[in-house]
Amino acid sequence: MARVPGTNAWIEEFNYITGEELSEPWSLNFNYQIENELNDWQRKDGWKIYKTSAFGRFYCRCSNSWPSARVSILFHYRRRRGRGLVLLRPFGQQCRECTNHQWLKPQVDPAQMHEVFERLIAKIRKNCYNNPDVVVRKRSLVPRKTRPHETDLCEACHLGICDRIFDATENET
Repeated sequence: MARVPGTNAWIEEFNYITGEELSEPWSLNFNYQIENELNDWQRKDGWKIYKTSAFGRFYCRCSNSWPSARVSILFHYRRRRGRGLVLLRPFGQQCRECTNHQWLKPQVDPAQMHEVFERLIAKIRKNCYNNPDVVVRKRSLVPRKTRPHETDLCEACHLGICDRIFDATENET
């Protein structure tokens, strides 16, 4: 899929897959404040959590870049009155080569995004549409050569969301 300047690849892929897979309108927004836990109000309001990870790449302004097999992604989602809303928080990593202590946002290719959204849609069907027959497809974890995960440079690790077995498991609240 060719990128159109001024658009967001996450939103484009989400709109494409939900248009194909769900009969009601769903929208995706970024929210860098959502957390790994729901409070009582959020639970009563119908929010659910889905955590996953994907393979991605990080680019620093010092010209350093690196691949990561542990790009942590957190979703909050709910369905109300025939519409759905998904909040997305991709977690960043810091550069090990410079003094830029910002959390750099990951770049995830469209094929990886598609897999992430397929897993999310399965959770939405199960939890928002009460479809018990939904089968969450097993992740095809392809071993990739990357450096060992550096917890000191991982935003999700700092917040207690990332862990060593996160790549092989799916967590849901």
